[in-house]
Amino acid sequence: ASNAASNAEVQRLQDELRDAKERLSTKSREADLEVKKLKDEIDDHMSKVRASERLKDDLEDATRARDEAQRQVKRLEADCEELRKERREADHSSEASSRDLARAREDKEALERQGRAL
Repeated sequence: ASNAASNAEVQRLQDELRDAKERLSTKSREADLEVKKLKDEIDDHMSKVRASERLKDDLEDATRARDEAQRQVKRLEADCEELRKERREADHSSEASSRDLARAREDKEALERQGRAL
């Protein structure tokens, strides 16, 4: 009888061991799935971080390009103003030359009249 009880105890312990192994195997698969899920989330997060860094770099590049464009616009505006000033001066000089030329013609005509009168 004690042999039968001992066999029953061994069978019960073997059943418990089998059940424990099955539970451990199930927990292990669940843990593997959770680890995979966390790795996927980390990969996704790192991908977003890299994309964010690229966008930050692109923004910095665009900001530098904008700043350079603004400096070029200011230089061009200054150049245009200088050209306008030179044009005004040239126009005034041309007007003065035209007046001087008209006066010289008048003087020449006056001298020619005086020469004929003599």
